[in-house]
Amino acid sequence: MIEPSRDLYFLAPHPSNSKHPLLVFLPGMDETGKELLSLETKSLAAGFDVRCLVIPPENFMPWEELTESTIALIQAELETVSRQSVYLCGESLGGCLALKLIERAPHLVKRLILVNCASSFHRVAWLKQSPRLMAWTPPLLYRLSPIVILWLTSALIRIPLARLRILWKAAQVAPKKTAEYRLSQLIEFRIDQTLLDRFTQPVLLIASQADRLLPSVRLCENSRKSTNELPWNSVFDESTRCLIFKGKIGTAKCNFRRL
Repeated sequence: MIEPSRDLYFLAPHPSNSKHPLLVFLPGMDETGKELLSLETKSLAAGFDVRCLVIPPENFMPWEELTESTIALIQAELETVSRQSVYLCGESLGGCLALKLIERAPHLVKRLILVNCASSFHRVAWLKQSPRLMAWTPPLLYRLSPIVILWLTSALIRIPLARLRILWKAAQVAPKKTAEYRLSQLIEFRIDQTLLDRFTQPVLLIASQADRLLPSVRLCENSRKSTNELPWNSVFDESTRCLIFKGKIGTAKCNFRRL
């Protein structure tokens, strides 16, 4: 078994509660800041013992190594807290990693939660050119790119200013080279459907009709068709980023815990 990577680690953003089930949160591309991870998982602390995977900007692991290292971290954490399985939640890029974990180690996951999963990123024609466009982007424009991304993925006027500052700060953390690599990972992402079919635990899919970057709701429906056990899904009118900040996704996940 591969040892946990020195680069990857779990952050416990809230006081640990051994009475709650363990939930591992796999973040999206821009969520490396500890403040943002703490903010996004705040509503979950009422029902889960939360751990957030931190992938440093300098980390350029391929999917294979990233998956194995994350599995090793989960196994080590389960031994520490004396539990046998986790609730696994992945957002965007983290949703792709969650599916990779299901391929390799389905026995470790009690419930799967996918928030605006980017598993079909490679099917959107113009997004397949994003790494090349990112490579051509001048440094100054790259520094301003979070504004565009926030507009595409969020309703900015609905996010409180203090929280928007945290989101902006987190989006500035990743160097241009890291963003290029993460985008290339999304384009290269593929899953083995036969292995995915082995997972028979309940799955919660969360999508938004307001997300402008990806057809979130349609991709959610595609995911339902490609997996045997998807009894739950939630579609919201607001962007998923707004929902995370307002705690509505946290509420949906806590309700999902009762299944």
